[in-house]
Amino acid sequence: MSVCGPISTPEGPETIMAMPLSYPPAGLTAPTGYAVQVSPRTARLRVTVSDRSVQVITPRLVDGRRYAAFVIGTSRHLERLTWLDATGQAFASTTSLPRSGYTQFQP
Repeated sequence: MSVCGPISTPEGPETIMAMPLSYPPAGLTAPTGYAVQVSPRTARLRVTVSDRSVQVITPRLVDGRRYAAFVIGTSRHLERLTWLDATGQAFASTTSLPRSGYTQFQP
């Protein structure tokens, strides 16, 4: 399986990619992996899940761009992403999130 999405400049829109980790022809369900390209301003990404649990993700630098990655289990879904700056203050948030494929977001 391969999933493709656009890559943006560091100050451009952030790409949120959802990759179901299942094999639909076999009828298997599995968690969904997310990869989010984030701006240089993003110190942390707060992930809110449907069961109200929260994860705080620290982006990593990969080939000059910053990314955050996480997995959401099969019985839950992603409800909100919140971008946090170095002081822990939210500067952007979205609930418009893909279950598969990608969307772009300009914080």
